[in-house]
Amino acid sequence: MNKSLRLTESAVMLALGFVLSLVKVIDMPFGGSVTALSMLPVIIIAYRYKTVWGLFVGFTASLLQMLMGMKNLTYGTSAGAVIAIIMLDYVLAFTVMGLGGIFRGKIKDQGVALAAGALVACVLRFICHVISGCTVWAGVSIPDTDGLLYSLAYNCTYMIPETLLTVVGAYFAGKVLTLTEQQVKRVPAEGNGIRNVIISIPTVLGIVVAFAIICGMMQAEEGGFDITALTQTDIYDWIGVIVIVAVGVLASVAIKMFAFKDKKEVFLKSTELHSVETGNEPHNIKQNAPKCPTCGSTNIISLSASKRISHAFAFGLFSKTARSQFECQDCHYKW
Repeated sequence: MNKSLRLTESAVMLALGFVLSLVKVIDMPFGGSVTALSMLPVIIIAYRYKTVWGLFVGFTASLLQMLMGMKNLTYGTSAGAVIAIIMLDYVLAFTVMGLGGIFRGKIKDQGVALAAGALVACVLRFICHVISGCTVWAGVSIPDTDGLLYSLAYNCTYMIPETLLTVVGAYFAGKVLTLTEQQVKRVPAEGNGIRNVIISIPTVLGIVVAFAIICGMMQAEEGGFDITALTQTDIYDWIGVIVIVAVGVLASVAIKMFAFKDKKEVFLKSTELHSVETGNEPHNIKQNAPKCPTCGSTNIISLSASKRISHAFAFGLFSKTARSQFECQDCHYKW
């Protein structure tokens, strides 16, 4: 691809990723946050221009992040600790975003390939932060005792929702953009790909909100932050977390069952409906046109997914509209 285009795109995506990193859904007190897909721009560049260039762009992004977090270096208790913070929490943790394109050409489905690369990048970043937490930050923000366990708990609090958001975003981007061509274009998304993204949204949001609640559980009474507070909780403290996640999962299941229960492309499209109504349809369409099982009319419409979802949430999963796909315009029967 054109080198000038590559350089320009990389600069723009670096800037975008930096701005998105400032949009924080969850901001942890001792470093780390859930952001608005801040890793995704660099991952996309890595996919477009392959691993070597992706690692270079990821390294540049790590320097930008380090400039924003210079205050954290003051917590290093020695020169070695400062170097470890630089390498583990910044350079390595963000350079691995350049591995976002490692599955290009190896996985045929672009959405899956990009999502898999994003998952690898997020997992490697998580590992870097965990190692840093149980070594450099032990005794500072992580207890000396069971440092690895607490580091895992602390970094899971923001990296799990960050990973989920990034993977879902990567999958969607891979489905709707031509990332391997010189000129990025929007392509008609495959039905299954868009369905999968829409279905996953309630679950992902539920998990993000649940981890925000967990962050609140780690607030000390005096107003500080105490990760050991998690050991003092009981089952009743986790009810809200469980309910939020369960509601998200159930919402995803409801959308899958009622909004997308028929995965096949129905031939009752708007143009065909118009043809049926005007009598100008081809003979085979007219012969196979769906009819109302009550009155036999062909004057029927397909209920939109948004209408069915809204009725499912407003009136419950036993709503007739939520469980139906068609409505007769003559007798208003739904099925």
